[in-house]
Amino acid sequence: MKSIESYTPEFVVRLQQDVGECHCPGCQHQPSLVTLRWQEQIRQSALLECDRAAGEILCREDAFMLHESLAEQPDASPLDPRVMAMNQAAINLAIASDAPAEQVLYTLGVLLSKSREQSEPQQIETLGEELVGLLQQGAMAQAFEQLPVIDTWKLEALRMLSRCELDASLDPLTGMTLVLKLNEINVLTPRYLQDMLQELEQDTRLAAFLQSHHSVFRNLMLYEFYHHLFPGEDVAEWEQQYHHLCQRYFSLKMLCALFIQSELTLDNENIAALFAARQRNTAIVVSDNPLLTGISLLR
Repeated sequence: MKSIESYTPEFVVRLQQDVGECHCPGCQHQPSLVTLRWQEQIRQSALLECDRAAGEILCREDAFMLHESLAEQPDASPLDPRVMAMNQAAINLAIASDAPAEQVLYTLGVLLSKSREQSEPQQIETLGEELVGLLQQGAMAQAFEQLPVIDTWKLEALRMLSRCELDASLDPLTGMTLVLKLNEINVLTPRYLQDMLQELEQDTRLAAFLQSHHSVFRNLMLYEFYHHLFPGEDVAEWEQQYHHLCQRYFSLKMLCALFIQSELTLDNENIAALFAARQRNTAIVVSDNPLLTGISLLR
């Protein structure tokens, strides 16, 4: 039997060592630990929908330190080399620098756009390396800052978020405050919703939070890339998956902004509960131009 690589991240090791039961909403239907198998490799992982798993995935600097071993090749589907090349390129972008998540995701959008013309895995690998270099040099940051700000899709995503039923494991006062804030947004007129968006995005406390919690959002991206083999095995859906990723990032950033504006505590426990609850809610806004829409959610 052929041997292949098996990868176990540190967050899985820690979850395996924690034998206590988790009773969060995400664990009521399925266990949090999962094994992802292909002919070429095996990835041990966990479901971000679980509060405990979310804490280990998001809130530890070493969460994605990989432990490698050999395993027997499973009876599983093969991976398209082009998919593997794109997935590795995405991972490389996430770990290449300390650039903000918006700039990394924008660079990922550029990678997806340019990959339309690349039919060979080696071409995607080369393109990914070039973009890593541009990201490290600050060129992608400059390009990102020159993008026009288009709020149309942000407003739709914010409205959609306000209608989500989040079953977050928060203390009663915090949970009620968040629900009231979301309800308030839901009834705002378009003009006042625009004002609310600007108020949330321009809050200096949000910028400080994003900077001080850079590793949380880096780990969020790494989880998407590692666990979901981003951008996915269906090449035709790559741009839609990118839009979904940008929308999840935007909604989580807005939830953090609402916490900050309401002077609620954003400690590791609440971050894990909030992010896990958003992962359990799959509501998204559909777009006919997913690549452009995704990028507009970042700027």
